Amino acid sequence: MQRVWEAFENPLGLDGFSFLEFSSNLVPEIKSFFERLGFIYQGTDECSLYSQGNINLFVDENPHKYKNLCEGGYISAIGWRVKDAAIALEEAVKRGAEVADSTKKDLPAIYGIGSCLIYFVDSIGEEKLKIKNNVESITRLEYIDHIDHNVKPGRIDHWVNFYKEIFNFKEIKYFDIEAGDTAIIAKGVASPCGKMAINIVESHVGNNYVDRYLAQQDEGIQHVAYHAANLCNAIEFMRSQGQKFLPVFDEYYLGIKEKYPDCTEDIERLKTNGILIDCSNKSCLQQVFTLQEQCCKPLFFEFINRQNYDGFGDVNVRNFLKSIES
Repeated sequence: MQRVWEAFENPLGLDGFSFLEFSSNLVPEIKSFFERLGFIYQGTDECSLYSQGNINLFVDENPHKYKNLCEGGYISAIGWRVKDAAIALEEAVKRGAEVADSTKKDLPAIYGIGSCLIYFVDSIGEEKLKIKNNVESITRLEYIDHIDHNVKPGRIDHWVNFYKEIFNFKEIKYFDIEAGDTAIIAKGVASPCGKMAINIVESHVGNNYVDRYLAQQDEGIQHVAYHAANLCNAIEFMRSQGQKFLPVFDEYYLGIKEKYPDCTEDIERLKTNGILIDCSNKSCLQQVFTLQEQCCKPLFFEFINRQNYDGFGDVNVRNFLKSIES
């Protein structure tokens, strides 16, 4: 798993994302969705496991155990890879975390945002969960790059402080983006291992996708970004399987070669695939977003490719906001 952000003091021994767990009223549909993205079915225990690269996604086979499960789905648990799960839990509790009552395979976990659990997963825990790593797939998605939280107005700092105080994350970004009649604000935090980032987002003006998410369920994870080895190849395969993506306005690509003279990518191929870019000097980011799928609505997903780039595509957030609200 690649380190994107600077590493620093790491009291819990964090080492990147281990897994995500999805709960949905439409279990067969979410499984088909993951297969369209190139994930490979690994088997079913308490949950079904889909893997590729170093990404592991569980689908809960009994989602109705969760209270107030909305039509569609949500991320009910997240696993963080650690050196020693017991030590990580002890340190987290010492820093103010609340231990979760009932967990998968009796693995240590704490309560996170909304109803989401945060698991501490060491090598023994990954064996119990039958986690797979370095799984080859045609789309060559490699790892979970970052996730986004949607929170209620005035709650950004609460969750920023949660990650800073318990896990020693640090603040790396502030967004204040307007598009037409709507706007969002967000703060980004990065983990001390340099392999995880979380953007915490709230609605600022108008009724937008953040408000719609919160009207449907509690604060939680709405957005997951996966890193692809070759983004154009990955998206072309997904499209061939019937996957739909958020459209990009044609004018976005007008003058883009002049805007990014150092960009060596095939602009026509990027346009065909609806891929946004942000380049400067020798760094470049490519990114594309899925349409929301009924099986996991109100979640959506992003696929990216980073080349010496540690941001989130600031110049493209406005285009994303315009498109998703159009």
